[in-house]
Amino acid sequence: MANPRTIRTALATRLESIAGLKAYRNWPALGNLNVPCVIVDVGEAEPEQTFGRGDLTRWTFPLYVLVNSAGGPEQGQDNLDPYLATSSTGGIFGAIAADRTLGGTVDTVFVKGYRDYDPQVVDDNLMYQGCIIDLEVWAADGPTVEADNMALVGSDLTERSTAATAADTELSTVTGLSIAQGVPVMVTFRYRKSAGAAAAAGFGLKINGTLILSAFGANLWPRLRNNNAVEDGFAVLWIMPGDTNYQGTITGSASSRGAPGAGNGQTDLVPFIPLSNAIPAATITSITITGDAVNASQTIYTDDMRVYTLATS
Repeated sequence: MANPRTIRTALATRLESIAGLKAYRNWPALGNLNVPCVIVDVGEAEPEQTFGRGDLTRWTFPLYVLVNSAGGPEQGQDNLDPYLATSSTGGIFGAIAADRTLGGTVDTVFVKGYRDYDPQVVDDNLMYQGCIIDLEVWAADGPTVEADNMALVGSDLTERSTAATAADTELSTVTGLSIAQGVPVMVTFRYRKSAGAAAAAGFGLKINGTLILSAFGANLWPRLRNNNAVEDGFAVLWIMPGDTNYQGTITGSASSRGAPGAGNGQTDLVPFIPLSNAIPAATITSITITGDAVNASQTIYTDDMRVYTLATS
């Protein structure tokens, strides 16, 4: 059955397709707001709408759009206006129009308009330029993407890259999370490297800004082979957020291959991944994939990072 969390998550995922715009499915904690951003809030719900069916709910979701206004009101307006464009690309209208079902989560979404186009004071009295965009969402009162006890709670769908070596350079990042202790988490992402050097490369993990799995050193995971050739792969990490005395387990699998026919891929099925630090015994608010290119003549990339939670009962 459709519920606010499911729809907020789907809306945030859709809005993250706008280049440079951070989407939050919940109001971020004090000090964690990064602009330009859009915050998905919840308005009214009217269940049992008919339209010949009787199984629809009409929801309203206000979107709070905030941008930097450091250059003054005029600069703030210039920063905000592109997100309000009614063209097919670049703005919130275009992002919604490109997938009105939000990946099959709802029946349809309409942009009703915007209001309160004014300076906004939020996040410990910081001033931003902003407005509220009102969405009308129609969703069937039936099974949703949570029917299999898994929920998408955040994503970073922009490709990130680095050629840095001997370091855990931050790549794909999902912020604005609120995953309680003891809730199982699954992280998926794609990765690749360019040609340029016969050197391995690897990826690591941060939780709440703490390095948990280092991309630098002997425990590179997932690993890219030490061939001077392009290679790409897909990784899955399973994390049990740290309860006291249970803070040391991450498992995962990854599979990669070179260009078709190159035959230089590999599969890693790792029942236990050695950690650099314990998983925090706290609510998870951010998860980051890090990378180490090993040789500056090659570049490594991550893309399509998604974070899911699993039901605990």
